[in-house]
Amino acid sequence: MKTGELIRSIRTSKGIKAKTIYDGLLSRSMYYKYESGLVETTADTFLHILDRLNVDSTEFIALFEKQNNERTHYEEYRENLMTAFKQKNLNEVRLLEKKIERDYQSNQLVRFYNLKLVALAMKKHFGHHESILPERREVVHYLSRSKYWSHYEYELLADSIFMFDGSSLDKLLSDHEWFNNDDAQDIRMENLKVKVLCEAILLFIKTRRETQA
Repeated sequence: MKTGELIRSIRTSKGIKAKTIYDGLLSRSMYYKYESGLVETTADTFLHILDRLNVDSTEFIALFEKQNNERTHYEEYRENLMTAFKQKNLNEVRLLEKKIERDYQSNQLVRFYNLKLVALAMKKHFGHHESILPERREVVHYLSRSKYWSHYEYELLADSIFMFDGSSLDKLLSDHEWFNNDDAQDIRMENLKVKVLCEAILLFIKTRRETQA
C-alpha cells in the first residue's frame, strides 16, 4: 500500500474534504494521483498533510503496518465474495458477511463497511424478499461524493452493479467524468472503466433504456 492510499482512507473515515487537506499543498490532479497511489509526495508536504489530519507520524506508521495486513484480508474477502455470488452460494455469502462485519467492527475502515453492504445486498438478492434499496443508497452516497474516482470506486461500482436498475444507474453516471488525462497511463484504471461501462450498457439494454445504452 502507498502512503497516499492510506491518507485517503484516514481522510474519508474522518469525513474531511480533500480541499481542506490539500489546499496550498497539492493541485487537484496531483492529490488525486497521490491518493490513488500513482505518485508519492515530498516529506515536507507529507508532514503537513499529517498535521492537517491530526495524525502524528508514530500513529501513521502503526496504521500503515496494520493497514497492509487489513488490505490482504480485504482483497481475500472481496475475491471470495465475488466467487460465491457468481456460484449463487448463499451460505458462503452469509459466512463472509459475518467475517467482514467482525473485521469492520475492529478496524472501522470504509472499504470494509462498503464490502459489508455488498455482502448484505447479495444475501437479500438471493432471498428475493427484502429490498436492497438501503444498501444501494449508501453505495450511491459514497460514490456521489467523489467527482474523480480511483481504482477503488470503479471496483465498488462493478461489484455492486447488481443492486441497480436502469434509472438509478443512469442518475449516478449522468454527471460522472469518465475520461481524465491524469490516468491515461494507468492500464488498470482504463480496464476498470471499460468493465464498468460494459456492465452499465448491459444493464441499460436489459431494462430497455436504449438511449442510455
